[in-house]
Amino acid sequence: MIIVFVVNNYYTDGGISEFSVKDFAEKLSLRGHKIRIITYDTDHTGKKNWDNSFEIFHISKLRNPITWLFCRKQYKLSAELSIINKALSGADAVHICQPSILGRVVYKVAERAGIPVIAGFYTKPENIIRNIGQDWFIPSAHIIYFLWRWFFYRKFLHIHCLSKSVAAQLRSHGYKAWLYVISDEDISNEQDSLNLNMKRMESIYLSLSKKQNKNEYAKGLLFQLFSRLFYMGFAIPLMQFWMRVVLGAKIKGKSNLRGLHGAVTVCNHVHFLDSVIVSLALFPRKATFPTFAKNVKSLWPGKIVRILGGVPIPENFSEVKTFFDEMESVKLKHFSMKWNFF
Repeated sequence: MIIVFVVNNYYTDGGISEFSVKDFAEKLSLRGHKIRIITYDTDHTGKKNWDNSFEIFHISKLRNPITWLFCRKQYKLSAELSIINKALSGADAVHICQPSILGRVVYKVAERAGIPVIAGFYTKPENIIRNIGQDWFIPSAHIIYFLWRWFFYRKFLHIHCLSKSVAAQLRSHGYKAWLYVISDEDISNEQDSLNLNMKRMESIYLSLSKKQNKNEYAKGLLFQLFSRLFYMGFAIPLMQFWMRVVLGAKIKGKSNLRGLHGAVTVCNHVHFLDSVIVSLALFPRKATFPTFAKNVKSLWPGKIVRILGGVPIPENFSEVKTFFDEMESVKLKHFSMKWNFF
């Protein structure tokens, strides 16, 4: 495969402390892949590449660039787009390693050319806040998650991250892309583990073009907000009425659930009874429950089932790992359940 990496400054690993672009590219190169690098570094633009292993395409920056968040044009498009087009010629996959204007433009060029793209989420907002001494302001990290999603990551269908906890954070902050978790430590450890994880990464690159549909497990922030309001303002009062007035029943032992980060319930599919009891017992926490895909995808009652926490059970074997990964994200955020027992 021809794989193109996009990074702000390849010679300093893009300033990404948690991930080494150089090491990652070298390991892929050793497995027979052709690696190209798109980077901008004014000091080396137009000069001979330092590393003869890869083709490195330099993009020149403006002398006084404005921060990428507000800047719309960070380089001369006419000259630099020709370099980007040359770098992407014949590429099988593009891997953009960090949020940047360069990454946004390369994404647009790759999208027009029909080349699959994956973005990397390698810098934790929590670490940024801690490094600048602003960790006392609790919403800071949430703001960065939101800004990165809105200005950069929302355009991508595929995101690679380094841990399941990061994947869980992305889901909870409304990131809708397909998430792939392979850590930098896994890639640099023992040979057997290295080979296995490099094969996994190769399979991810090969699958990018096949997964162009929307991730059905992902839920945006607006959906999460509406779902929570609907759940608390309509569903719970209706279930309380059903339990107390219609059935004349009440739940005992709810205090036993206090302090539990997750729970598994086994029901007998008596939907008008067990679903209500479980939901009321877990309230104010909201349950996540697997259900047949047709129950979620249908217009009615599928939309209501999804709002109430339903997620589709895999319809074929290839979707099983994705399902488990998504349930792992739910578990890590302590929202509902441990999936291991299903």
